Amino acid sequence: MRMKRLLLRFMLVFLAVLTISYAAAPFDSSDGGHEKTERSRTRNLTSPKIQSLHTEGLARYIGVSNSYFKDKFGEPDEKIDSIEGVEWWNYDVNQNDYLRVGIDKYTKKVCDIIELSAKLGQQLSVGMSMEQVLKKTTLYANFAFDVNEQTAQIELSEYDLNNHPLVSFDNGSYAILDFTPRKKKVVYAIHYLDKNELLRGKYYRVLSKTPLPSRYVSKIDWEKHDGDFSKDLVSQLNVKRLQEGKVPVEYDYNAECVALDLMNSLEANPRKYLSKKEFEEYRLIRAETFENTRIFYRVPKNISKDLMKDADVSSDYRVYIAGPILTNTLFYTDNNLYENIWKTLSDSKTEKISVVFRKTLVVIVVEN
Repeated sequence: MRMKRLLLRFMLVFLAVLTISYAAAPFDSSDGGHEKTERSRTRNLTSPKIQSLHTEGLARYIGVSNSYFKDKFGEPDEKIDSIEGVEWWNYDVNQNDYLRVGIDKYTKKVCDIIELSAKLGQQLSVGMSMEQVLKKTTLYANFAFDVNEQTAQIELSEYDLNNHPLVSFDNGSYAILDFTPRKKKVVYAIHYLDKNELLRGKYYRVLSKTPLPSRYVSKIDWEKHDGDFSKDLVSQLNVKRLQEGKVPVEYDYNAECVALDLMNSLEANPRKYLSKKEFEEYRLIRAETFENTRIFYRVPKNISKDLMKDADVSSDYRVYIAGPILTNTLFYTDNNLYENIWKTLSDSKTEKISVVFRKTLVVIVVEN
């Protein structure tokens, strides 16, 4: 009798375990299994040992003092302040050799260089295809480096590897290769930066619990900032147009009045013209709270008809609105902005534009 009871208990326990196992299987395959597949797919693109590139070209200047850089390159054509603790020095504005250099306002060292020209690079260059890049270096999905007495770890997604891969140099600097989101991808810009900027910019997922450097640390003269950003956007646009054999756009001062009317109307009653989500982003922009904002944009097909009517804008103009734009490089490094705004501005059919910034919100008016 006792043996029967033990056997019965064993059978009940066995059936319970079997039932749980079958019940758990669909959950693992639909969720956890997918997650494991995604992780293994990313891990397969990595190598445990990073082979850094030999430091040459513009990577050599990351970390040097601003005075050393000035001795080598001379006085910049423009100096543009930012809320990110970086002062931008622009060289050869409106020319093919345009160079944008970020100076850390606290250390007075070069922390950031953006290259738009194919003439300045050596191992890596603007205009290279993905195949050409892979002949020069291996692309990795995981990086670890020491910064501020801690070890930081970052991870690139499969999307990052295909569109914005990261490479390292043996002097401790890095470069983001920004590819155009086309079928035939080519390097559109190269962004050299130091470790702090790599973390501060939140370009990739940070796996470690490393405290991130503050991203927005400066109080600035917004009126000067807005004017400088408007000019800088046109400068960068014309650099890329010249490289593509197109005529530079002409700045339309008459249309600037249209852009100002649109900005003033929008700011007078933002709830009327923006969606609920866009209004929340707008409210954060106006409060100068940029840490958690997300970019929103409007293009001609979805610009508020009420806004166009209230600002008295004729059908002679196409209107684009975006924000927060904390750096003009977002127009060609953010795929949505590139596809929906930058490509139109770069098109040879676009001949005249005007640009009005106001605290990182921008209105661009294009003459039809």
